[in-house]
Amino acid sequence: MHGWILRTNLRPFVAEIAEVIRCREDLTALTAGVDGSDADNDQWCTVVLDGDVRVEAHFARTTDGQLLVDVELDGLPEALEVRCAQLLDLCCRYHLVDASDSSSSTR
Repeated sequence: MHGWILRTNLRPFVAEIAEVIRCREDLTALTAGVDGSDADNDQWCTVVLDGDVRVEAHFARTTDGQLLVDVELDGLPEALEVRCAQLLDLCCRYHLVDASDSSSSTR
């Protein structure tokens, strides 16, 4: 699955995929890894989530504040793959609020 998401949707995007595959990963280092990525220079940040299935997500920051995304979903049932594709679609169109982040404000 390939596409892009808005930079502000990084944590909600990864957190929801982790929830779909029943993975309990600590995502605190995610932001720093992505901040060090660069799509123009082919420098990607890789996040591996191991739950019911293994998911590899590769992110590269663009100069316009978006993130390129390459998500590899191995062994995911079709219904969950469709759910992840819909999430990718939402994350490139809307700014999401991470409700699990206590610093987020309700909009």
